[in-house]
Amino acid sequence: MGVKKLISPEFKVTVGDYEVTEGIEVECFSSKESHMDWCRVELSPQLQGVLKFKDMDEASVELGYEDDFDSLIEGYVRCGDTDYWKEIMIKDDMMKLDRVTIKASFVDCEPQDVIRYVLTCAGIEDYVLSDENYGKKSLFVIDRKSGINTIAEVNSSWGIKNPFFFQKKVFYWGTKEEQEEMYVLEEGETILYTAKTETALSGCKRGVEGAARAWTAGELIGRNFTAKDHADLIAAISETRGAASTAAL
Repeated sequence: MGVKKLISPEFKVTVGDYEVTEGIEVECFSSKESHMDWCRVELSPQLQGVLKFKDMDEASVELGYEDDFDSLIEGYVRCGDTDYWKEIMIKDDMMKLDRVTIKASFVDCEPQDVIRYVLTCAGIEDYVLSDENYGKKSLFVIDRKSGINTIAEVNSSWGIKNPFFFQKKVFYWGTKEEQEEMYVLEEGETILYTAKTETALSGCKRGVEGAARAWTAGELIGRNFTAKDHADLIAAISETRGAASTAAL
């Protein structure tokens, strides 16, 4: 399994024709209870009301740098009744199963038969189901339950505990795709330096922000906008305003 280190990565949010990398705060969640992954994207005041989106628009959240981004979630916008213009709620394809209602009777069926029917009703074509033999039931009845609750009822009725979820827009039940990479998120370290060349920094003060840590040869560094820059900018503006107010007296 490959390991990919991400130090202070950036988010990229795509909603319809919009691609946003600034003016957003992103929170990501995953729940075994709801079987769903989702992200809440809070919009800055400058973006509120500017981005136009509607319920079930395709959306995604990615994490990385510049042109090297990896997908966190691919799904759809869920718009609530109020204040949805202040934030974007993105949920994976499990939202389709949550919204479809199943009312059906199945005769001489295996659990896979019921699940395939549910997925078809929800418009889900890409799926991988366990091929284990769990036996048949002569009659299995579902009376107006969501797709998620129907699959949970299948597990309960057959006495099995198969997890089910989406990964890269593919539905899995009782099986999973082997993970090819593990992502390690690390907090960045801000340093101060007095001089630099193409290959070296000198006069370094380590750990100005974040803990000082060991660097390896070829480590990626960059001149980013840091919290210290932000604090210095605010201090400079305050000082300028104070000087202007004094001069006006």
